[in-house]
Amino acid sequence: MNRQYLLILIFISVLSGGCATITVPAMESYAINISCETDKSSEKKAVVSKVLKVSMPKSAAAIMSRHILYQEKEFSQNPYAHSGWIDTPNKMLGSLFLSCINKRSIFKAVLPSYSKGKSDFLLESTISEFYHYVNSDGSSDGSSEGRVRIEFYLIELKSSEVIATKEFISKITSKSFDANGGVRALNDASMSVSLRLTQWLSTLDVITGDKASASERQTVALQEQHNDLVTNITLQVRQYWLDAQETSKRIRVTQKAIAQAEENLKVNRDRYEDGLSTNTEVLDAETLRTCSQNNHTNAIYDAVLAALRLKSAVGEL
Repeated sequence: MNRQYLLILIFISVLSGGCATITVPAMESYAINISCETDKSSEKKAVVSKVLKVSMPKSAAAIMSRHILYQEKEFSQNPYAHSGWIDTPNKMLGSLFLSCINKRSIFKAVLPSYSKGKSDFLLESTISEFYHYVNSDGSSDGSSEGRVRIEFYLIELKSSEVIATKEFISKITSKSFDANGGVRALNDASMSVSLRLTQWLSTLDVITGDKASASERQTVALQEQHNDLVTNITLQVRQYWLDAQETSKRIRVTQKAIAQAEENLKVNRDRYEDGLSTNTEVLDAETLRTCSQNNHTNAIYDAVLAALRLKSAVGEL
């Protein structure tokens, strides 16, 4: 009898366990598009008879996985629960670099690092950032974007010497705050880095070995310096304009503070003459008025200085 009772309990527990199943959302898999989108004009015959090998990019263990990472806080990254890569970003980016450099036709041949073919150069790289940034409060100024940061090292195999290095950073705004939006932004950011990589390689005279390439590289370097200078000037002008606006507000506020301090001093003097307050209260009121006047003077000084800086930044001085 006890045995039959035990069997019934086991049977009921199995049935109840089967009814308590939880539906788990299916895992969505994403990929980095490894088909390079170069302009037709850039697809030309190889300019040098050199062979390049491209190694798989290195990275931290968190990036070298199939997790799609997102970041909400400054030092905190987490994987999307129900979305992942079909392969590691390292492998997919390595294939993308191969595709873009091949289409640019800078070299006689471009080989993966596992190839047994001989080569003249080796391109190594390190991925330091590859994630979807999501502003935690959802405000428009923070937005959501795919962030990619990769540093490249070009090595001459004959001498084992690093002959050139370059870091590329790309931040592309995503259209949504979910994994799908992050993947699209990371795809666009990866493509941006790849195209800039091929442009950089094509300007290295150590590869092409001709004066035209050296001249082109110098032109690109000067253009980059010009762009950096324009950016810095723009930031300075904006900062000095904000300073001018802030000091103008301070002048109006300190003017009101002086009027209030004058009224406060008058009230305390009248109270003192009527025997309703002490001499200390009058002295405190005079000190408050002096502080208000000093604050007003400082505001005027800062406003004049901000205006001069702004004129200097826009070239009016």
